[in-house]
Amino acid sequence: MTKSKIHGKCSRTFLLLTLTGAVSSVLICNSGQASELTLSASEEGATIHELTGEGANQKLVPIGKTPMTIKDADSSETKLYKIEKPGFATVYIPITSRMKANTSIAVTLKKNQEWAPSDIEKRSLETAEEIVDQVYSIQSLLDSRKTAEAMAMAETLRGLHPSSFSVRLVYANALLVSGEVNKAQSLYTSLITEIPPGRASMKSSIQKIINRLSGGRSTASSNSREGTN
Repeated sequence: MTKSKIHGKCSRTFLLLTLTGAVSSVLICNSGQASELTLSASEEGATIHELTGEGANQKLVPIGKTPMTIKDADSSETKLYKIEKPGFATVYIPITSRMKANTSIAVTLKKNQEWAPSDIEKRSLETAEEIVDQVYSIQSLLDSRKTAEAMAMAETLRGLHPSSFSVRLVYANALLVSGEVNKAQSLYTSLITEIPPGRASMKSSIQKIINRLSGGRSTASSNSREGTN
């Protein structure tokens, strides 16, 4: 399990926990003047990328190596960084709230072979909590039009937890927003048969998406949000 520390004069902080390398982080601060974001990792020299651009022009751009301090990092928009080093699990850091204090995030990188299935099974409860956090982060990225990175995170999570309903649902949302309409429709159709009694609202939402896709009237962003409400 990756443990990452957040430092700063914040009203709330969230410990970053991950088995997959996809990190969910939300920073909500209320004091000080935000100007710097420091990213560091247990392995120095890991490459830091930042997602830039809009829509089809989105791309991950390398901006430096760990440790690194980013000046004037505060923004009202969602920011997403990727930290990677060969042989280690890639870490994604979405920051979904405006920073109001200088902030440091320290990430512990884990070697790829440390993510063995037997290791994951021993921490099923922690895994379930992480899945919820990561599904939320992916949907937040989709809502912010960070489509390329949302898809990358969804595919990573789906590879590790292929039987999880929530993971497959957010993956279907990512497919839809990415324009993979046929694949999304097929997955939604499969998911709707697995919804247990008592979840009529969810079943109705997904059925509406399927109906719109079948009728050729889909609107990707609104459809994907319906399925997660």
